[in-house]
Amino acid sequence: MFRSIQTRLLIIIFVISVAAACSDSSSGPDLDNSPGQVSLTVSGDVQGEKTGMADFYGGEPGGQGIHYWELSFNDFSPQTYSLQLSLTDFDEIRRPSPGSYEIGFEPGNPFEEQGEPLFFGIYTHIPNGSFSNAMEFDTGLFCVDEGPRGGTLVITGSSSEAVSGSFSFKAANYDFDDSGNCILQGEIEVTGEFNARARQF
Repeated sequence: MFRSIQTRLLIIIFVISVAAACSDSSSGPDLDNSPGQVSLTVSGDVQGEKTGMADFYGGEPGGQGIHYWELSFNDFSPQTYSLQLSLTDFDEIRRPSPGSYEIGFEPGNPFEEQGEPLFFGIYTHIPNGSFSNAMEFDTGLFCVDEGPRGGTLVITGSSSEAVSGSFSFKAANYDFDDSGNCILQGEIEVTGEFNARARQF
């Protein structure tokens, strides 16, 4: 009797182990719970080699009718930078498929049906983890006489679980004087590669 029960337990344990192994192997390496990764280089008025976590997400915050989809990158402990490459539109935005996309800023795009999606880039430099001294560089064209902004995002893989690719763009930090004139305060160039995971929270 005892041997019969022991045999049955061994069979149940074996079946559970096989089922778990099959479940893990079917998911593949891109479906585990490890965080996404990014590596990037910043040059210009801010310089550095950075690594960090990478994720993507989208939605309609607050139900205000403006949709967004965003790639987000940052390090932590301490946080020394953050980077967002984002799309916004009045219509629902689907996850971009593999291809090459412009990074820049165009007031009429992507709020129009015509034209390719245009990503807006914001890089925030956080020196020594001090948010009070943070400097924000973006791909806007507010100082139009100060040279080109923007660049290219290349998506090489895109699924509901992971988005991978590379990017290269120029961005600027600027302010305005009392007369409304644009004052350029710094310029950077950012290049990097990433494998982002779907945001889990």
